[in-house]
Amino acid sequence: MCKDTRIVTGKNIRLLYPALMKPVSINGSRAKYSTTILISKTDDFTINGVKKAIQAAYEAGTDVLRGSSQSCPPLAAINTPFHDGDIEKQGKAEYSNCFYLTATSYSAPGIVDSKLNDITDDDYDVIYSGAYARVSITFQAYNFEGKKGISCHLNNVQIMGGGTRIKTSFVPKLSAADEFAAFDADEDNP
Repeated sequence: MCKDTRIVTGKNIRLLYPALMKPVSINGSRAKYSTTILISKTDDFTINGVKKAIQAAYEAGTDVLRGSSQSCPPLAAINTPFHDGDIEKQGKAEYSNCFYLTATSYSAPGIVDSKLNDITDDDYDVIYSGAYARVSITFQAYNFEGKKGISCHLNNVQIMGGGTRIKTSFVPKLSAADEFAAFDADEDNP
């Protein structure tokens, strides 16, 4: 793995849908740790770092991307994890004036606070959509089942603290009492 494909973001990115303490399975797939990373369009440090790392992953992965064909597709023709929230997530306030990418991993990321203390299950309340963080990510080329692109691997996370919770456009969680009616085990199912 080329070292230029790994970056640490600036301290002002925000987490969205963080699944950092427990892996999550989506539609029956293998469970992964993940987070969407919101990058303000004013964060030139992180934006430039991501673009350079994606370019480095592309250059390091030309053989993977070529596969059995004679030529490697141009970077602009393959899937990349870096997206413009104002274009691809129009109408979703949490993505406004941000770039975003989703980083995933099958293994648990290391998670520390701003003083480098480990964050454990007891500290889980500091990890939420909207929390400020620094994230270590690695980009890598893939060619799988006819799809070619650059993926983003989640390495480690440093929770910086603060950040207003983001009310996402995700379906809100209901309490168990709101979800169910009282039910007597002897009654027939409704």
